[in-house]
Amino acid sequence: MGEMPKTAILDICIYDMLIHTWDLSRAIGADDTLPPDTAEAGFAWLQTLPPSILRAPGRFGDPVPVGADADAQTRLLAFAGRTP
Repeated sequence: MGEMPKTAILDICIYDMLIHTWDLSRAIGADDTLPPDTAEAGFAWLQTLPPSILRAPGRFGDPVPVGADADAQTRLLAFAGRTP
């Protein structure tokens, strides 16, 4: 991905961990509710990434369609290719 500011690396780590927190919580049957403001920020940030980076093999799958009235967590997860 080339050189990037430290803040960009931090964003990658934070939002990757956020989505994997949901993955793991769901896998073990724990509460998988994400903080709404953090989910919203993660969704907004993911939308800024070029598809060639976001959808590259081993990263995120194709987006899952959700309703226009979906909450922040649902939009984030669906955009990341998860089925909420």
